[in-house]
Amino acid sequence: MSTIEPIPDLPVEIIDAVDNGTLAVFIGAGVSRLVGCLGWDELAKNLVERCCERKLIEPEIM
Repeated sequence: MSTIEPIPDLPVEIIDAVDNGTLAVFIGAGVSRLVGCLGWDELAKNLVERCCERKLIEPEIM
């Protein structure tokens, strides 16, 4: 049975990035949605609606 270490060993690349000030941490949409942020689908729909309201684009009629 495998165990999860409380503090895992870090790869040297991560340590170097911290030391050089070049570490970037990306947190995906799943985390932001937990705190109530919109998903990409909702953001895109809102953008299209705003563009239509401001006459920047015309809605496609099907």
